[in-house]
Amino acid sequence: MSIGENVKRIREEQRYTQTEIARRCGVTPAAISGLEHGDFRPSTSLLARLAEALDVSADELLKEPVPLDEAPATGRHIPVEVHSSVGVSDQVEAAKYRLAQVRHILAARDAGELDDPAADRAIERVYGAAA
Repeated sequence: MSIGENVKRIREEQRYTQTEIARRCGVTPAAISGLEHGDFRPSTSLLARLAEALDVSADELLKEPVPLDEAPATGRHIPVEVHSSVGVSDQVEAAKYRLAQVRHILAARDAGELDDPAADRAIERVYGAAA
């Protein structure tokens, strides 16, 4: 799930309009619409404003949700064998997605929006979810 899809899901769960979230973030409703439709990825500063406007962490906007029937009860990741029907291209796409997440985290760190320990924890979560 993309950041835009997460924004839309959370926004709708909280019953906010695109206009309300746009006002809270200091952008136009068209920008929120474009983000939700995957036209662009938000800058780290917009990501932070979105997280604040939706009262969630930036990690919540970045992560792929886990279906409830697959979520571990303890909150810790339980390794699962990849079924043989999962193709190499699916694994490549998942790796590309994780790499994009890590690049986004490193950009936030380089911009001074995350300190090194916070960036390390965020990267560990990206790869911990993939294990």
